[in-house]
Amino acid sequence: MTQLIASLFTFALTAAAARALSIHDFGLFSLAFAIFSLVQGCIKGLLTEPIIYSYQTAKRETAIPSVYASTGVTLALGATFSIVGLLLLSSVGDGQWVSWLLIAMPALVTAGHLRYMAQLMEREWVALIAECVALSVLITGMFVVEMTSLTHVAVLWSSSVCVSAIIGLVGLRLLNPLRLFTGWSQGYFKNGLLYVGDFMATNSLTHGSVLIVGAIGGPTMAGAIRAAQILLTPLLVVTRGLMSALGPAMNRVSARGDMTRVRRISVGYSAAAVSGAVVTVLLVFVVDLAFSAPLLGESTDGAMAVFPFAVLSTCALGIAGGAALGLRAVSWIRQAFILKLVTLPIGLIALFLGAIVAGAPGAQAGLASSEGVRAILNWRMLSRSPAGGRAIEG
Repeated sequence: MTQLIASLFTFALTAAAARALSIHDFGLFSLAFAIFSLVQGCIKGLLTEPIIYSYQTAKRETAIPSVYASTGVTLALGATFSIVGLLLLSSVGDGQWVSWLLIAMPALVTAGHLRYMAQLMEREWVALIAECVALSVLITGMFVVEMTSLTHVAVLWSSSVCVSAIIGLVGLRLLNPLRLFTGWSQGYFKNGLLYVGDFMATNSLTHGSVLIVGAIGGPTMAGAIRAAQILLTPLLVVTRGLMSALGPAMNRVSARGDMTRVRRISVGYSAAAVSGAVVTVLLVFVVDLAFSAPLLGESTDGAMAVFPFAVLSTCALGIAGGAALGLRAVSWIRQAFILKLVTLPIGLIALFLGAIVAGAPGAQAGLASSEGVRAILNWRMLSRSPAGGRAIEG
């Protein structure tokens, strides 16, 4: 439920920006969102995932010191990004709207971290309340403030997430500054570097497509990809929600030695991604522009041109993700990471050539082809892992 509310928050924010801003300004927003997503994902890999996978089967009390430490380092890294970004921005002398996001960067990265820490500490209700309040602040602000500029969008985004982060810190009782900023284990840090590399190898293409297209064709083309992703919300809710829920569950199943079930869950996730893609296509093309135009404003035409290829790439990513869940559950993280590194150059070349030849739709077509290759290789590797071996199954 918490992941669903978080997805609704992203949907409402992006849809409001698409509807209120010009095509060019929405493209700038899309570029900022892509950069933020990469930063947040790296911090999650470095500080959040090592804690989750280390303590998911342990008692809550044993995880509290590491929860404190990782939260403190998350805040510190967010503050570092904020200070460096503001200094760079001051040298440029433009972009007031970006300064609002940079000031709120500690809260932006910490809110997502606390969502997982609440689950680990068996206080999911704290994360649920925090996300619901953030969504309420966002929706209220959309009606109270006339959103006519990037600054309005940035202030609304920042203030909503700041409220969420404060509620999370208070609700989880992570308020002791000495415990927040001390005690980080170097062992977790080393494991975190592997998770960061895994995240970048996986998501540098999906988020990077917006940045690459923006560099080649300008903010307008980048905005077209982000607008198409708004239409993909039903599919993204399914895949991201299942990914968050199944990851820890599959690790517990793997710890019990039930490798047959690990593989079945992996197949189920990929099947859900394909089913979600079919439902999403039906929804979008049944309602067509009667729904899309009021939702996306000036970005509608660009979004509809990109949408079919974006569905293919997201579907292929989901199929690859099912096998990736299984590989992570059987601790084949390093092997899966190496496979991603091998396929990453192929994906970058396909993405770059597609963007040059056909703009935003071509970039998504290139991304879909590269993710299709990775899906095939992922499933082949899973068939050779313990989850695919009959000896362990028996």
